[in-house]
Amino acid sequence: MEQHQIIKLCRKYGFSYVDVGLYYRIKSGRDEWYIKKKKHPKQKIELKHDSTGWQNKTHLQGYFSSLDKVFRYIYKHDWRELKNVL
Repeated sequence: MEQHQIIKLCRKYGFSYVDVGLYYRIKSGRDEWYIKKKKHPKQKIELKHDSTGWQNKTHLQGYFSSLDKVFRYIYKHDWRELKNVL
């Protein structure tokens, strides 16, 4: 996983990011997410979710095979959440 991919995808989806050691913290339109840095290329990408809603805690959201899939998932998750609010 490369930092330049994170930057490119954040620009594409309008998110921001911060390198916080073992993770990249992604701020989407609705929530914060944590993408764990990979130790080797074949490792799945771990995604954690910091809910701002009723749970208000960080939990494992899943494992993904590519950063593109991670960012699509975050985007769709935000869209579903915002749709439920409206």
